[in-house]
Amino acid sequence: MGLIESKNLSDLREIAKLAGIKSVTKYKKAELISMLMDLESQNEQSKRSEDGPAAAGSGLADDWRNI
Repeated sequence: MGLIESKNLSDLREIAKLAGIKSVTKYKKAELISMLMDLESQNEQSKRSEDGPAAAGSGLADDWRNI
């Protein structure tokens, strides 16, 4: 089980709010996990295309793992 999957629903909602997801209370835990993982993937792809391979691993993933 990954770090995000181990978070409780309340923590996931807070993380989702910080990530810019609106109306977080209407989503189930699995839906929030999926949305956050999609955002993380998009962010990593965006960073790689902007900064090259050296930027891989930075972004949203680093932010929510500190919560």
